[in-house]
Amino acid sequence: MKKMKIKVLSLGVLAAVMISATPVFAATNSYSGNNVVTNISTVNRAASSDPTWDGETVDEIISDGGVVERGDEGKAVRQVQSALVALGYLSSSSVDGIFGTKTYNAVKAFQKHESLTPYDGIVGKKTWKKMKALAAQS
Repeated sequence: MKKMKIKVLSLGVLAAVMISATPVFAATNSYSGNNVVTNISTVNRAASSDPTWDGETVDEIISDGGVVERGDEGKAVRQVQSALVALGYLSSSSVDGIFGTKTYNAVKAFQKHESLTPYDGIVGKKTWKKMKALAAQS
């Protein structure tokens, strides 16, 4: 019975500390309810434009100022991989929508062959433009 009283007392003290600390935190950081909602909305917009989102194309990502790089997954990665297959830098069995080591190395090899510096393995505007144009020709 003694242990139960300690737990209840501990939870009560924790709750009291949290409640009393909230106004101090809000006052020192100038947060209001509207700012919090705005910040959450901003996070949601950022998450929906994340290159790992499965539905976005490479063109959409690039036009938003993004890149396709190691660790990304989804439709855009499959597009990059398909272009690399068409250009002979990647085997068709490697088209899995996951930008891993094989895709990274294939992008670097493509960049080096096409003199697209830096040879960083990241598909940005220059790399995608060249890759897309050459894949359309093959």
